[in-house]
Amino acid sequence: MKTKNIAEYVSFGRIINYLRFTKADWPYHTKYYVKDNIEQLIEYLDDLNLIVTSNVEWFIDLKNLKATLDLTKNNYKLTDNDADNITSLMDNLSKVISAELRGRIVFVITEKRINVENLLDNVKDIFAQDVYNNLPDLPRFDFSEGGKCIAFERTTAGAFHILRGMEGIIRWFFDKLSGSSGCTDNWGSIIRNLRSLSSPPPVEILDQLDAIRVNYRNPTAHPELIYTTDDSQDLFSECIAVVNRIVHHLKDSGLL
Repeated sequence: MKTKNIAEYVSFGRIINYLRFTKADWPYHTKYYVKDNIEQLIEYLDDLNLIVTSNVEWFIDLKNLKATLDLTKNNYKLTDNDADNITSLMDNLSKVISAELRGRIVFVITEKRINVENLLDNVKDIFAQDVYNNLPDLPRFDFSEGGKCIAFERTTAGAFHILRGMEGIIRWFFDKLSGSSGCTDNWGSIIRNLRSLSSPPPVEILDQLDAIRVNYRNPTAHPELIYTTDDSQDLFSECIAVVNRIVHHLKDSGLL
């Protein structure tokens, strides 16, 4: 799956229309004129993954015509024959492009309370500065996947990823504070063990972790909760807040 802005399809359509109405005496090499538009068309066909269109005979002919025109002088202007060839090729290509695009389904992502671009591609920017990059790989993966799920409104799935990421964070937190390695205890046991350390972390961190366990993790692990978009964002915000506190505590303690 690729993230695509609808503006790319609009720009692609404008290029097609421009080339369909190519006229004699238009400069070929001048910036923003014919050559630039053909090159952008080729790039879009690849970028938008229009496989059928990029393999039809007319598209190959267009590329061959471009190769010939590329050899002309910098001040070259299209002849009537050049313009007719480009127009004819684009008319044929447009039919294939239209047919191929009819098979495309576009999902429009609605705005959320959490910035959608961050949910999709920059989850690290939702956390406090320099927090996300200090986290282990697996929790980072789950938080990133959880963000995408919220953006696409697969919100209960997002909650699973976020809570799985949190469980990884709690185990990592315990290992850092206790000097152990590879903790596999469950969430409740880890919190009890954290409270019993000779130098336990701040009580507000432990209380917040326990509240997430009781109010979210346990009922989510069993078929008791269905998350709305607001619910999943509330959960994510609570988890981000406590992860920020955990990382800052580890840094203050000289453990990161």
